[in-house]
Amino acid sequence: MIAVLVSDVQSIWISNGKPQQLARQARKLSWGIGVLTPEKVFETEGPRKIAISGLGGVGKTHIALELIYRVRKRDSGYSIFWIPCTSPENIEQSYLSITQVLGMQDVEPAEAKEQVKTYLGHKSDLKWLLIFDNADDMDMWIDGGNGAPALKDFMPRTEQGRIIFTTCNKKLAVKLAPCQILVSEVDEETGMKMLGKSLSLEGLSEERDTAVDLLTQLAFLPLAIMQAAAFIKGE
Repeated sequence: MIAVLVSDVQSIWISNGKPQQLARQARKLSWGIGVLTPEKVFETEGPRKIAISGLGGVGKTHIALELIYRVRKRDSGYSIFWIPCTSPENIEQSYLSITQVLGMQDVEPAEAKEQVKTYLGHKSDLKWLLIFDNADDMDMWIDGGNGAPALKDFMPRTEQGRIIFTTCNKKLAVKLAPCQILVSEVDEETGMKMLGKSLSLEGLSEERDTAVDLLTQLAFLPLAIMQAAAFIKGE
């Protein structure tokens, strides 16, 4: 399901199960936990919009998923909407799904974004979290195109609503949100610990040089490390 009013955090994800499995594994390794907590996001004087930026594979989506998990654990009253931004078509379909969940009838695709913005912006008693995953296209978000308005113009705003973006585009992150969180690759020691735990090994001291070579080839990207470990264990 690509956009949903959440009653169960397990229902959130957008394609096959592999990213979910990586997110669960990352939680077991305690990686990424605490980078973005509900307390940071929902503090009274905190920013309404936050952008998580970094290279592809560094774990931005996992951090957003971890936030969802913690928000639901802290307060089940939050409505959470997840929108994959890999294409205009995905975004449009997500907004249409949201209008259906919100009980709107016969909304045209071209009207869905404005309808959702109006609804969320006027429901002062509704606590919501809107997450745009892979918001990387500067033209689509800032300039619009082909006669379409920029997506940034459809962002709702209320005291109890928050918007999270994940993006590989640092310049776009600055334009989308007043608060940016830059997620970088892990260092060598963290990478070694992550690889060791993923392989269910006590330590990699005897194979350290080989392990470091592997981590270097993987650019010390957390999700790449976990994927490689899963592949090795499966052989």
